[in-house]
Amino acid sequence: MSHFKRFSAATIFAITYGLTITSVDHQFVRLADRVGSLLVAEGMLAPLLVEFFPALKYLPTWAPFSGFKRRALETRDALNDMINIPFDIVKEAMRSGTAKPCFVSSLLEAHYSADKQTNDAEEEDDIKWAAGTLYLGGEETTVSVMESFMLAMVRYPEVYKKVQEEIDHVIGNKRLPTHDDRDSLPYLDCVLKEVLRWNPPAPLSPHRVMEDDIYQGYHIPAGAIIIPNIYVMMQACPQPEVFRPERFMEDPETPDPLEVIFGFGRRICPGRYLAESNLWYLIANITATFEISRVIDDEGKEIVPPFAISDGLIRHPKPFPCSISPRSEKTAILIYDARTSAES
Repeated sequence: MSHFKRFSAATIFAITYGLTITSVDHQFVRLADRVGSLLVAEGMLAPLLVEFFPALKYLPTWAPFSGFKRRALETRDALNDMINIPFDIVKEAMRSGTAKPCFVSSLLEAHYSADKQTNDAEEEDDIKWAAGTLYLGGEETTVSVMESFMLAMVRYPEVYKKVQEEIDHVIGNKRLPTHDDRDSLPYLDCVLKEVLRWNPPAPLSPHRVMEDDIYQGYHIPAGAIIIPNIYVMMQACPQPEVFRPERFMEDPETPDPLEVIFGFGRRICPGRYLAESNLWYLIANITATFEISRVIDDEGKEIVPPFAISDGLIRHPKPFPCSISPRSEKTAILIYDARTSAES
């Protein structure tokens, strides 16, 4: 699973900061992972408590029951490091003329070249935090989806065999899939949708209502927080607990996960097209080149991993055993050639 994390981190850091990430042990990946762990474990508790009980903001950090404030401060410091350090590296590279084109450098160039009427520091701060949000919002969710894909293929080997047959029929074994092949691989598209439906990575999507509204006879006042339950929405189909990609071919009324899992309204995930494209590309290439199967125990029986999910804001399958190997010597050569091409 660390390969999925490295892929996701490398993609986002290259786009956002123009930085090359070759390992999950990279300083920036460790910084971001620490922030993510703190936010999931405790860091979200403090703002929620203070939101509902404003007097808690005056509670000193040394007082009893103020541990949530100390953990919030720790989370804030870690978040500031994650936001500031790579951003400052890009700024310094721009001064020296060595910066690579990326999200941050492009926005900073536009910022400094335009005739500004706004506060420079404030706009620079917006750029900095927008960049940090790209990583926090995209890395862990991508890993979660790929973990769910691997678990589904181990639990449902007949699905994996069927999608391999589609790829072999359309592409053969002399090259790897590309995005140009997507329209010719409808079952693979259904597999991706079913992965997202079966275990949506971020099942809750909080929003704040900006004006009074009425929904199914219920009055929702302006300022209220609503929490759409994406997981429950994705259960609105026959046998929702079963992994069946065919459902999207058989019933056009089946809710499309791609229209739901990225959120709603003006706060919908801005990186949804990149995320969905990367997920398709990963699944297509893994399916084309690797055999994924169940592990055999000491008694010669297949180990069928349970559908078990860890606690947290992002739904990660719990660790499970599986066997992964190249489909043939020819596909192994394709893998090595692709790596050589990418590194050259």
